[in-house]
Amino acid sequence: MTKYNKYLIIIIVILVVALIGVSYSAFTTRITGAEEGTTLSSGSGTVEINFDGGPAINVPDIYPREEEFLTKEFTLNGTNSYNTKMDYHLLLVMNTNTFRDGALAYTLTSVNDDSNGETAHDIEYLNGIKTGEREIFLGNGHFTGIGNNTHTYTLKMYLPEIENFNHTVDQSKSFSGRIEIREGHINPGYNEEKG
Repeated sequence: MTKYNKYLIIIIVILVVALIGVSYSAFTTRITGAEEGTTLSSGSGTVEINFDGGPAINVPDIYPREEEFLTKEFTLNGTNSYNTKMDYHLLLVMNTNTFRDGALAYTLTSVNDDSNGETAHDIEYLNGIKTGEREIFLGNGHFTGIGNNTHTYTLKMYLPEIENFNHTVDQSKSFSGRIEIREGHINPGYNEEKG
């Protein structure tokens, strides 16, 4: 095989990989606006998600305390073209979590800015997070009717200080995560793989 043929094969392989990547990206969620956000499209309209600082959850210094160590606000703008219901659900996706079970906790509050449809229910008590990678269901919401409407959410994360507990257990631990909004209504605890 000549040197020319080797280069030709390498160029063809690179083009095929690039073409597959471009065609795959057409089916992924797209980023919109100046701020990092995501748009979900359905047959009846779109839901644009705007995050305060993007969907990723990054906190450099965490220590046990009464107050939250993170406040993440995000807004869903629903534009419905037909008089139908647009369901969505919220997830907290933990990419990594080496803290002990329940060491990290969260709350969620919601505001139905235009009194349209329903937001996910508030989670007012500290809800502990298990160790490891996982998707945590935060709730279902929906927009109804024709028009542009807004639902606003605030996620707060905590490393609660527990009296008479040795917090050195969680020293040098780490976590990373993100918030995801997906189309459709799901039942909590439903395992899609098992049906």
